[in-house]
Amino acid sequence: MMQRVLSSDLWRTVTAQARKAKQRQAAIAYVTEDHLNLKSGDVLVVDASEGTIRSGGTDAKLLDELHHRGVILYDCHDLHAKVMLLDDIAVVGSANMSQSSGSLVEAAIITDQSSIVSGVASFIEQLKKKPNRLSSAKIAELCKIEVIRRGGLGGAPQGKRKNPVKRLGN
Repeated sequence: MMQRVLSSDLWRTVTAQARKAKQRQAAIAYVTEDHLNLKSGDVLVVDASEGTIRSGGTDAKLLDELHHRGVILYDCHDLHAKVMLLDDIAVVGSANMSQSSGSLVEAAIITDQSSIVSGVASFIEQLKKKPNRLSSAKIAELCKIEVIRRGGLGGAPQGKRKNPVKRLGN
């Protein structure tokens, strides 16, 4: 059984695992970058509300690109989760798929424990049952929203910051 806590190596590890996966599913609130190498038939649930698009929390143009790749996209306005299912590997953590997550202190657990994997699969499946699949027309509407970013991360200087957490576990 694999079970590890990730922090400074979070996206490096998850991206490598995603590249090996045949299918990727994720429910990640804010998405401005594709760290999962999403492909046709993969599933992504995001917060694509007008306010989130307007603030730059989710990138409508990236959603359009993913849609054209054949990724199945869903909107969940009140989503705050960050969970991924990469074949039979689950990742549950704090990191959005965004540039800023690389400069924040994030953490996640990556595991192949069947109860966690099935729980994440069930969670994503329940989010997909809402009538919120993003159509081409809806994504085109989202792309017309003017993005107004409101500065950096809590007033801290922009750019890459040193993560104080070293690699965890063995």
